Amino acid sequence: MTYTSLTQVDLRDLALHLQRAFGSSEPVGAVVGRTQLRDAVVIKLECSQLQAEELVDSMVAEDLLIFEGEPGEPGVWHIRPPAEVSPTR
Repeated sequence: MTYTSLTQVDLRDLALHLQRAFGSSEPVGAVVGRTQLRDAVVIKLECSQLQAEELVDSMVAEDLLIFEGEPGEPGVWHIRPPAEVSPTR
C-alpha cells in the first residue's frame, strides 16, 4: 500500500510492525540503526526516504522509538509496543 500523506499513517501500528519486523534484534547504532528503521518504513509503506525519515522523527517524538546510548558509540534503538506508551503524551 502506498501512502502519499503522512497523516494517513497510524504511528502506533507502524511501531508494532517495526517491532515484529526486527523481533529481538533491535537496531544498533544511532545512525546505522535509525537508517535501518527508516528503510523498514520505506519497504512497509512504499514511501520515499524523506517521508520515512519524517515518520521516524514522529515516532521518536511520540516515544515509540527510543535510542539508548550516546551518539557515536554502540547503542540500541528500542521499539516500544503501543501498549507501553502513555496516551497522555
